[in-house]
Amino acid sequence: DTTMTVNGGCGMCKMAIETAVEDLDGVSKVNWDVQSKVLSVSYDASKVKLGQINTAVNKAGYDTEYSTAEDKDYQKLHGCCKYRDPEVVKDHQ
Repeated sequence: DTTMTVNGGCGMCKMAIETAVEDLDGVSKVNWDVQSKVLSVSYDASKVKLGQINTAVNKAGYDTEYSTAEDKDYQKLHGCCKYRDPEVVKDHQ
């Protein structure tokens, strides 16, 4: 089991982040908390590594405490999910 901070701001972000990680072989439980920004993952370390989980989150367009999503992936996010935009962040408070 592990936790990591993942940037995002809404229920759509929650769905996208959780889906990206749930699709990995070896992951048994995923929860991203919108308020705390903490992603909790239960997984079988013999099937999936922390780096693969982190990469899946980045590929979905979200920054983690370990690395930043590529701009091309971030730009695919829905307008209300663009957590790098101060106006979007303000709208979600």
